[in-house]
Amino acid sequence: LFSSGAQGLPELHVVAARLFREALGRVLGTWVAEGAWSPGDAERVAGMIASGNAGRVYRLE
Repeated sequence: LFSSGAQGLPELHVVAARLFREALGRVLGTWVAEGAWSPGDAERVAGMIASGNAGRVYRLE
C-alpha cells in the first residue's frame, strides 16, 4: 500500500510517485537479475504494493 505522505503542493505527490516507481523498479529489477525472483513474480508484487493491496483493503475490487 503506497502513500506519499506529501502535503501542500500537488507537485510533491507527482515527485513522490515517480520516486516510488523508480525505487521499486530498481529493487525488483535487481532481484530478477540476480535470479531471486521471476519477472512474473516481480510484476505481481509490484502491482500488489502499488495498488492491489489498497483495492483489497478498501474493497474496491
